[in-house]
Amino acid sequence: MASGWMPIRAQSIPYLTQEQPYAVERQKLLSAGWQKVLKPQRSCNELAEPAKTTCYRYPEVEDCSGNGYCKFGWRNSRGEILGIMTFGMNLIITGWGIEQ
Repeated sequence: MASGWMPIRAQSIPYLTQEQPYAVERQKLLSAGWQKVLKPQRSCNELAEPAKTTCYRYPEVEDCSGNGYCKFGWRNSRGEILGIMTFGMNLIITGWGIEQ
């Protein structure tokens, strides 16, 4: 996981809901104009499991830990980066924060 990221609830993202599946909240982000942060020249095959499998469905995944947490990256029109943390096989959102 990226260092320095705090999985906190960002007040500037009022339409996101904790404890919801990432797939549902992802659609809200896309509808609100957020863009997926994709790592340039990175292939899903370069990632270790479980990030590799997650990457095929959600290429904006940054990494996943061996204990079930994954982090996803998004960018808004102001260039702010939003990190979203999930847990478990169903990728339930546990928190998010604007990265500094």
